Amino acid sequence: MLKVLETVEKVLEENKLARDDDFILIAEVYDFLRPELVGVPLDYALRNHKSYKLPSFSSIVRARRKLQRENPELKASKVVTAIRAEEEKKYREFAKE
Repeated sequence: MLKVLETVEKVLEENKLARDDDFILIAEVYDFLRPELVGVPLDYALRNHKSYKLPSFSSIVRARRKLQRENPELKASKVVTAIRAEEEKKYREFAKE
């Protein structure tokens, strides 16, 4: 099975919507890693994530951040990039308090 970083990179290369939306990205990564789960209720897949060896949401999102930071061609749209920057700024201010 491919590592999380490699899988996320492949999904980002093939699906521009996944660059902007983490839920789409996570669904695509899970579909890629476990095509037998396509159409299975999300609740079932999540409750059995260990047996299916599914990566965590946070691992997938961290991989996306790293790849988008290092690969300009995989970056999110300008609108989403601006929103993410603003949210990061708000989080940093909150963390300082």
